[in-house]
Amino acid sequence: MSDNTIEPDTYMGLAQQYIKNEISEEEFVERYNRRITVIYKEFVTLGPAWSSYLEDFLRFNEPLENYKEETENE
Repeated sequence: MSDNTIEPDTYMGLAQQYIKNEISEEEFVERYNRRITVIYKEFVTLGPAWSSYLEDFLRFNEPLENYKEETENE
């Protein structure tokens, strides 16, 4: 890829940026949730044959804000 190409976010890339304090927690959550939304939309466009994969994806990739709210209430 050329130097001016924007690469898509990956979980590992975002995690490394967050650990190195290159991005804030808010930016990490926002970009991670955006990544999940993009993947979800791709599954939906594939049709009903992919519904079990979509269910598994959603089970293991909940938006972080929901997780954060649940842990705060415990």
